[in-house]
Amino acid sequence: MNYKEQIKSPKWQKRRLEILQRDDFKCQICGDSENTLNVHHLVYHKDRNIWEYEDWELITLCEECHEHEHIIEESINERIWSLKSRGLSAEEICALLEKIDIEFYMGNDFCITNIVGDEWRPEIESGYLKKIAERRHKLKEK
Repeated sequence: MNYKEQIKSPKWQKRRLEILQRDDFKCQICGDSENTLNVHHLVYHKDRNIWEYEDWELITLCEECHEHEHIIEESINERIWSLKSRGLSAEEICALLEKIDIEFYMGNDFCITNIVGDEWRPEIESGYLKKIAERRHKLKEK
């Protein structure tokens, strides 16, 4: 079953509704509850159907934040290039990412806000990164 067929599946529709309800029908980044909401997969596993993901791997996003999330994913290589153009080696960048990965593995859901603070995107309500980390932390506790 391809992706488009999976989206139409009753299994996905049920799973999608569960996630929307869990997130109180609000975008988990900007808090929007008026515009169209999407359930976003934070990661894709090629061997899973789209409804076979853990709760913490799915997040409710408004269309604008969902689009922005995909744009950011596409720009990661550009950001790596930018860091390298300022003199950081690939080894240093890898070490930074590994440090974040280890912090998450050890249960520090707030390691990103500890690094960048709460004012990452000024056009969005202050503290949204902390709110996302709190959400992730609560989901992992369940």
